[in-house]
Amino acid sequence: MTGREASRLLRKPPSQQQNGATGRALENAQRHHAAGDLPKAESIYRQILQTENNHPDALHLLGLIAYQIGKNDVALNLITKALKSKPLFAKAHSNLGNVLKKMGQLERAVHHYHEAIAIEPDFADAHSNLGLTLCELGQPKEAIDICRKAITIKPDFLEAYCNLGVALKELGRLDEAVTVYRQTLDIEPDHVESHYNLGTLFQELERFEDAIASYDLVHSVFSRSKTLECLYALGRYEEFYQSLNKLIKGDKNNIRAAAISAFVSHQLCRPDPHPFCKKPLDFIRVYASPGKFGNDDQFLLRLADILETTTTWEPTGKTTINGFQSPSNLFANPVGPLAELEIFIRDKINDYLRNFHTDDCDFIKLFPPKKTLSGWFVRLLKGGYQTEHIHPDGWLSGVFYLHVPNSGDKEEGSIEFSLWGYGYPILKDNYPKKRYYPQNGEIILFPSSLFHRTIPFHANENRICISFDLIPT
Repeated sequence: MTGREASRLLRKPPSQQQNGATGRALENAQRHHAAGDLPKAESIYRQILQTENNHPDALHLLGLIAYQIGKNDVALNLITKALKSKPLFAKAHSNLGNVLKKMGQLERAVHHYHEAIAIEPDFADAHSNLGLTLCELGQPKEAIDICRKAITIKPDFLEAYCNLGVALKELGRLDEAVTVYRQTLDIEPDHVESHYNLGTLFQELERFEDAIASYDLVHSVFSRSKTLECLYALGRYEEFYQSLNKLIKGDKNNIRAAAISAFVSHQLCRPDPHPFCKKPLDFIRVYASPGKFGNDDQFLLRLADILETTTTWEPTGKTTINGFQSPSNLFANPVGPLAELEIFIRDKINDYLRNFHTDDCDFIKLFPPKKTLSGWFVRLLKGGYQTEHIHPDGWLSGVFYLHVPNSGDKEEGSIEFSLWGYGYPILKDNYPKKRYYPQNGEIILFPSSLFHRTIPFHANENRICISFDLIPT
């Protein structure tokens, strides 16, 4: 939840008329909450609960704070208690939907958004969040109607316009999405997200000059690297390298810039100036897994069953085709087999670093001392695959294989690494690539700047894996 969303909710009156000392305390806590003083607001909410332990507003707003600081399990517990105390509490249903959505439980989130709307039909926030969640569930047509309803309720509702733009883009209605994002700029001319989204739409429409103009108003890691992609597509090679060298001076760990730099430099037969990882295909390593992670197929399949509960079919904005994928929160609070797997993965990462510790590239020399592990579950069905992509938020990426289909053609279901992706114009088709043929229980580690894809397979089995990123913190 953004600060804008929290402030909007807190500007609204409490769920029921408050009287006396409790009412005054709640109003005081909400003022601190709206001002961003979360510790003070939390302290007052807890004081209220010491005297009224089922107070619905205090429980709900304490849960909202937990959600804002990333403690989703705590938020889920507190807001659920608020709803037990007061079942017809629209804002609590809506915020419980937000928590569940963040946890990857999209179907449950949809249920609570519907509950909020049933109680309060003109609740614009619930309509907008429902629309975005439906889009993520692969229902963009339904999402469009819901987002338009939110805009009808509140004509200047910026987030609803943005969510409508997401749904239109998902359906390939790019020109309509452009119109919607321009409407958001009528509401807030400096809205950075809208400028960035316009840039991505223009880039997809091959209106590269317009895309650059939009990206220039954003000044983010992604917008700067996408500007490079547009300059290359326009054939403005000298300007590409001028912009790249300028970017390197202030943002040399930009993973997406490292990816386009490696490809363009190969295509133009020029030295790659980006210091991150000039020869990323040399940094791929495969590790066998001992014990139950490597040779106990039943254990691996049981682990897959545990992870299946939060997956979404072909989730919006991801590269999974004909398959399911979970949110990237598997290692947020791992227990049982997942906790064991995290220890195992981190152990292999240490082996990887020992293997490359003498290499003179920023990928190794500047390997982040503080990092988190972000992981997600992918299950591809017959004919499934993942398109070429990198992991721009990561530093080191990897895949742990739970089950690889047994096909007569070893190419099927393999993973291919290369310098090419994102539709970059190809001048020479001899760019380097490598394929690996994983086995159950193996781990593959590689730089996050390296493009990779899954080769489709036709065996009547599932291809099941856990992908992960090591992210600097």
